[in-house]
Parts: sequence; C-alpha cells; structure tokens
Amino acid sequence: MENSMNKLRQSVRTIAVMGLTLIIPGSVMAGGGWTQRTGKGYIKISEWWIVADQHFTDNGGLDPNVTTGIFTTSLYAEWGLTDRLTTVAYVPFFARTYMNNLTSATTGEVIVPGEAPNSFGDTDISLKYGLVQRPGLAVAATVTFGIPSGVPAGGSQGNLQTGDGEFNQLIQVDVGFPYKIGNLSLYGNVCAGIN
Repeated sequence: MENSMNKLRQSVRTIAVMGLTLIIPGSVMAGGGWTQRTGKGYIKISEWWIVADQHFTDNGGLDPNVTTGIFTTSLYAEWGLTDRLTTVAYVPFFARTYMNNLTSATTGEVIVPGEAPNSFGDTDISLKYGLVQRPGLAVAATVTFGIPSGVPAGGSQGNLQTGDGEFNQLIQVDVGFPYKIGNLSLYGNVCAGIN
C-alpha cells in the first residue's frame, strides 16, 4: 500500500513539474539555478536565424514584405570562479542582417536595393551566485550587464540592426529542481528578474 502511495505521489509530482515546465517558459541558457564548480565550465557555439517575407498588421492580417532576415553566430560560456560564483558570457560574435531588393510588382524595377551588413551583436556578461546548492534544489542570483556592442541602425534605412544601442542591467533569481521520468534525468527551472 505504501509503495503504491509513493508511486502515486511521484506521478503527481512529475505531472505537476511537467505542467509548470510547459506553462511557465523561462529564459534558461544552460545551468538555471546551478553554478559551475571551481575551474569547470560549459561552452556552446550556436547559430540561429529568422527569415520573414510577411508581417502582421495592426488588425491581425498578414501583409507581404521584402524578404528580411538575421543570422547570428554566438558563443555562450559559463566558468566557475568558486563553487558558488560563476561567470557567464553570451557573445554574438557574428551577426548578419539582410534585406532583399524591393521591386515594383508592376514594372519589376528595383525600388530599393538590397543590403546585408555584418557586425557584432549585443553582448551579455553575468555573475551568478549560488544561494542554495542542495541535491534537490538550486537557487542562484544573477546580475547581467548588457553591452551594446551591436549596431542599432544598420543599413541605409537604419532598419537592419544587430543590437538595441543601450546598456541593460538585469537582476534575476533562478530556482532549479531535478526530477526523473522513468530512467530519464531532467531538470526544471523557474526564474524571475528585473531589467
């Protein structure tokens, strides 16, 4: 009987954690509430892009536009200074924004020539401090400094940006918790911050 109750509790907990994980999306890069161990780290090089040839209007309709896109190649790294203090960096070291030629639908004439500037993107440098680091719970506070290393108004029309042109600061708290589903080890993270 007790074994059945434990299984039921585990099932309810798993469903609750999965529900929270799906309902409350977070901006978790790698470790969430966990810090790196002294002298240990995590490095990720990634590429992401967005390409669009239409946009939503103010009343919810779709309008076509010239194909525009951004491609960003970045480095994300965490390094443990101590078991509780971790440095974190997000460095988009190559960003390419582009806009194809805008042509007349009636004459085929190029109205606005396409452009494709390349630059650095906005960089984030953070310090994460582990407030609670237990096997079933990890709580960390992070301060992030957003450095405007991207271009806020690229191209001749100023609409091809790779950054917002402003310094940002973010104070954030992450609460991380591990859980298992069968033999699969997972973790969830909830975070809140003030920018």
